[in-house]
This record gives sequence, C-alpha cells and structure tokens, in this order.
Amino acid sequence: MWHITKKEGYEEYVKKCKLNSVLCIEYYISRGYSIEDAFAMVTKIQVERNSLVSRYSKESLKYLDVLSEYFTSLDKQTLYKNKECLIRLTENEYNISTNRFYFYDFTIPDLNVIIEYHGTYYHDDVDYDKTITMGESDFILNFNKDLYKKWIAEQRGYQVFILRAWEIKSDIINLYKQLQLPDSVLCKLLLTK
Repeated sequence: MWHITKKEGYEEYVKKCKLNSVLCIEYYISRGYSIEDAFAMVTKIQVERNSLVSRYSKESLKYLDVLSEYFTSLDKQTLYKNKECLIRLTENEYNISTNRFYFYDFTIPDLNVIIEYHGTYYHDDVDYDKTITMGESDFILNFNKDLYKKWIAEQRGYQVFILRAWEIKSDIINLYKQLQLPDSVLCKLLLTK
C-alpha cells in the first residue's frame, strides 16, 4: 500500500501553488515560455508591485533633498524618493542574491552617479571600497547584500557613494571632494540635522 507523508503532501501543495502563481517562473514554463522569458515576466511583475513601496527614510531625505536641490539647479535629473533608479539583475546575479532587482536611493543619470544612504538599523559597517576588486565568486563564497548592491551598480558603470549614518561627516566630505560640490552645498549637508 502506498502512503503519502506530510512532507510529500506539502511539496505537492507547493508545486501546485507555483504552477498557478504569476509570481513563479514555473507558471510560465508550464505554459510553454522559455526560462529566460519566464524570469523576465516574473521580474516585471515584481518591479511593478515594488515600485509602489516607499523605501526611503526621513533621515536620508535630509541629505538627499539638499543634493537634489543642487543638481536640479544645474539642470541634472535626479532619481530618488518615489522615482528611484532600478537595476534589473541577470539570472546569474539573481542566483547569487535571490533578488531580481535593486532600487538605489539617489541617482544622477547624466553623471552615472549613485548615492546610497545607510542608516544603522538596516546596514552593516563593512569596507565598501573593496567592491572595486571583487568578482562574482567573492559573493558566492561570502554574500553581503550591501556590498553586492554596490558592486552591481559599479558593474553597470555607476560610481557609487555611500553615506553612512555612523560616518556621515567624513562621507559627506568625501562626496564633496569627489563630485567637486560647491562649499555652500557642503555647509548645508554638514549642518543638516
């Protein structure tokens, strides 16, 4: 006599769910789509749903609003708040991170610059400079979301600056020097509370 265990029953249930959910690639593959097309379709749906979610903190806006005001005065487009820059990950990148895309806090597309604000609650204190010498294999061995997100943007040609809440003064001064910001912007950023 054949007997189904709870585990086998659950696995069958999960399989049925995946075949009937537009958020799973199995749904599209069972309907004749290629893996690549199925991956792209699921990513598109997730991007649409996630673009409605606010990901910025009030703390970050104190700094990003100052930067937006300055770059807008130079007729440079800035992407932040509800219009953040989005980078879609490839299937290989997804396999490393289990993310299909990353949103970035503040982007100046004309300059290929991204500025990320890292508060103490959600982000690690890691050496962000080491992403320059890292490759995919480094992330397979020792994954760190913050480093990987920065690395992905760098692989797409962006220069990425991290403003860390715990090192805000030195990070602002570095940003000031690297982007050759005027003294007035530096003062506004340093006086932000």
